[in-house]
Amino acid sequence: MATIRPFRALRYGHDAATTLAQLISPPGGGREYPRTGLGGLHPYNVLRLVRGRFDPLNTADRPPYAGTRELMYTWKREGVLIRDPLPAMYLLEQEFELGGRALVRRGLVALVHLEPLGRRNVFPHERTLRGPKPDIIEQLRALQANLSLTLGLVDDPTTDLQLLLRTPPEVETLADVTDGQGVRNRVGAVRHDAYLKALTLRLAGASIVIADGHHRYESALAYQRELRRTTSVRGSHPADYVMMLLVPTEDADRSILPPHRVLRGLPATWRERYDHELSRHFEVVQHPDLAALQAWLGRGRLPRYGAITADALLGLKLRRSQRVQRLLDRQPQAWRPLEITAIRAVLLHEVTGIDPDDYAGKAHSLYPTDAADGAHAVHHEGYELGILTRPTPAPQVTAIARSGQVMPPKSTHFYPKPAKGLLMNSLIGF
Repeated sequence: MATIRPFRALRYGHDAATTLAQLISPPGGGREYPRTGLGGLHPYNVLRLVRGRFDPLNTADRPPYAGTRELMYTWKREGVLIRDPLPAMYLLEQEFELGGRALVRRGLVALVHLEPLGRRNVFPHERTLRGPKPDIIEQLRALQANLSLTLGLVDDPTTDLQLLLRTPPEVETLADVTDGQGVRNRVGAVRHDAYLKALTLRLAGASIVIADGHHRYESALAYQRELRRTTSVRGSHPADYVMMLLVPTEDADRSILPPHRVLRGLPATWRERYDHELSRHFEVVQHPDLAALQAWLGRGRLPRYGAITADALLGLKLRRSQRVQRLLDRQPQAWRPLEITAIRAVLLHEVTGIDPDDYAGKAHSLYPTDAADGAHAVHHEGYELGILTRPTPAPQVTAIARSGQVMPPKSTHFYPKPAKGLLMNSLIGF
């Protein structure tokens, strides 16, 4: 059974309430969000901790994140960061607009007991690349804190979890702030014994599927093992848990976004092969502009895709042929119903002639959720091929994960991401 528990959150103090929008990430209040580095941020912005590798405080002659650790201790001494005196579970309500609709997503922030992924109760939904894991482990060693939330999905077909999240008693409001995504975030602490017991019982029999933050979970697991191996820790320890935002799958499904992708650095012969192979594998429809292509993508039940090159906007539908079927049959069984599988196996591997995993990293790919951003990258930023797809439904994601399978990398995009800096978790005692 999944084990959850309350905790004493580390967070910005009450004196920071008026500037909180500038301290979280992405920052609100019209502040520009830096994609890398720390330039232009408020001096107390949480990215000073999260992106400490960019901070001049961390010089090459010192242990990793040594300067960031000193900065964090200074913030604690000055009261910039405080720790709640009593344990609580925390409710995060996110209010936002998407596709012309006003939506609210509610979730529970608690500590979830770490366990190997895919064994019992906590499942990954996609394969991860090595990515930032070594850096996150160094950060954990130095700061002894979870700085960011891992997003977990819990299936809730009876809606009882959603009802609990909508009707909390005796909530202590801690924050009400709009972040740089335009999302209004309300954070409240709940300590009502009967309510916490009801939440714990509801989640005790649940499986959790990680929607976002696989690297954070895997790094926390590696750090836990390291502590057990190198120290004399006995019994339950804060590093046995990770801070997680738990959201009903059915709630998250309303705002899952398409994981479009744009590629560059393709082989010199890619375009010749693409022009020759495309119509052998897809029915191709030319579109005059991006709006027309997007409207076409939104129609019909059959898988549909978009392809953007410097000289064409194409709608694509898989041909019903033995050639195409053989390509799909070679894929893991759990992947075959996914629209992203045809992109990888047919459009990228067979038509374009590349290994999708070789082009999954930042050197070759962007993953915009807005088709216009993908088109701009092709027409103005040196990218060669844009691929538009449709979102994978969240219940399909969790069903695959619970079956013991994982999806290909960068197959989903759950929106909104939890803002950094609203809640953090200290690993120095419960």
